[in-house]
Amino acid sequence: MNKLTKEILDYLVDKYEEVTGKKMQFDDAMNSEQKQYYFKNLEDNLIEEMSETTIRQYKVGDGNELEEKMRAIRSSSAMTYNLLGNTDVTIKEENEFFTPGVYNVVFEKQLRTIKRSPRKANLDALLESEQELIFCEMKMTEWLFNKPGLVSENYLDEGHYFDKESYEAFYKMAQKIITNEVTDYRSYYGCLQQYDGVQMFKHLLGVYNYVMQEDKGMHKKVRLVNCVWELPDMDVLSEKCKEIYFEKLELEKKEFQEFYEAAQPVIKLFQEKGIEFDICLLTFKEMLDVIEKNDTQKKFLERYL
Repeated sequence: MNKLTKEILDYLVDKYEEVTGKKMQFDDAMNSEQKQYYFKNLEDNLIEEMSETTIRQYKVGDGNELEEKMRAIRSSSAMTYNLLGNTDVTIKEENEFFTPGVYNVVFEKQLRTIKRSPRKANLDALLESEQELIFCEMKMTEWLFNKPGLVSENYLDEGHYFDKESYEAFYKMAQKIITNEVTDYRSYYGCLQQYDGVQMFKHLLGVYNYVMQEDKGMHKKVRLVNCVWELPDMDVLSEKCKEIYFEKLELEKKEFQEFYEAAQPVIKLFQEKGIEFDICLLTFKEMLDVIEKNDTQKKFLERYL
């Protein structure tokens, strides 16, 4: 484990204990150097007990989130659930991002991307109201520590798309964010080093297919949101780690803008279909600020702030 990882995980543990007033009970049965950053009991990492509907949604997803992953202090799935909860989400009247109103929540929403692919785009959550669809990809520390993924060469093949116009728009986009060098796995790397443009490219295709094939344009406003947790206070880091973190954070934001520019042909395609569509990079705090929460919920969520 590198020094930056340890300093951030230690901060998350300290913050959790400060906010909850409880000592973190970690999983001492794990055979891992990071076991002290995994809760012994999943419930201790959650804002409230999951409903049967929520549990069922997580089990349908392909991320095995209810197993070891969700017990991690840095789990983005736990963060997603803690932010959205079991019941409908109410978006505040005064906000600059979304249509105010009550939204139904579906966790681990799976979306079709290309023909004959057994794997689907797995988004952390879908918020749906009568007026708007909000597709959420949540990142806690993945953006900081994980390397961007690969994309199959099938995503550059017209025969794998459901229609010619979506192929043309996504192919134009791919030319700007995907390399032309194929790996041994018949896949391509993305051009971006920090922002996972490859994953978001596939998510964007999944959103497009869902809106056109399943929603059939019923919602005229659609958002794809990349919600990212940021360290609230870089002063908790040592000087060298602070420098590394700041560089990564700035690169993440810069590369999101590059991704956004590359996505313009797809955004235009939505517009031509009569859909007001946009892609947003929001911090966890920005996302939390637009959602109504009671005082008890706000207190627990301070662990991320």
